Amino acid sequence: MHLLQISKQISVMTASCKVLNVALGMLAPTVLVLWIIVRLLSFQSTYHYRYLNEVLFETFMRVFLFFFEFLTTKKIFIYGATEYYKMYREKVIYVANHLSTADWFICSMLIARQGNIGRTRFVMHKNLKYIPIFGFYLAQDSCVYVDRSNFQESKAITVIREIIKMRSKVWMMIYPEGRRYNPEHLDVIEKAKEFAKSKNIEPYRHHLVPRIRGFQLLMDHLSQYVDTVYDVSVVYADADGRPLDHRRRVPQLTSKFSNFTRESSDCLFS
Repeated sequence: MHLLQISKQISVMTASCKVLNVALGMLAPTVLVLWIIVRLLSFQSTYHYRYLNEVLFETFMRVFLFFFEFLTTKKIFIYGATEYYKMYREKVIYVANHLSTADWFICSMLIARQGNIGRTRFVMHKNLKYIPIFGFYLAQDSCVYVDRSNFQESKAITVIREIIKMRSKVWMMIYPEGRRYNPEHLDVIEKAKEFAKSKNIEPYRHHLVPRIRGFQLLMDHLSQYVDTVYDVSVVYADADGRPLDHRRRVPQLTSKFSNFTRESSDCLFS
């Protein structure tokens, strides 16, 4: 395993978020029905289940990215080092800051270009498993759920070992901050600064203090398995590349149409 540092930038002009919400509402029941069929057809074979499920997840993500990228995006700029595009289906630990509900689409756009979108897995807060349909589906799909107060490490290790056993070329996504950074939540930011000072860490200006337990777990059990670690910082900017006002929350998937028609997002990898 090597730590790969790259420098790229993506600029995305997004349009109507309503299209995305409609697409998600239409696709969710379909995915659940198809997953049940896949589960029944491959009940006696874990290998065939994983294969068919990855095909299902890849199909869903590509359809959704079609709405997100091609129908609601005006332009995309990708520049800088492009070596990672030459890599085919790497095994990756992807670490990033968390600003918006759109973050996972940005990283999915990158993964899709490497041909590995069906093997994306997430380290998520346990409450996300209760999201209708998708929470249940992701829980069946080798995603790791964590709880800040009652972290069940043994369950997480079991999922990771299954990934290794299946020799899956996985992209394991983790947002160590544990929650989306919102500059309007001053109390949360202040607590993060106090915690940083208590650990002799210089407080971050645009991030919460990362929680290391989930990332440490991945490194302990996947460091000899993955090919690389991507350390990612996401910055949202306007159409001219100027970062948005850091005092305001960045656009979310639930933002109003008028907001999303003006915004773009820059993704700086370092």
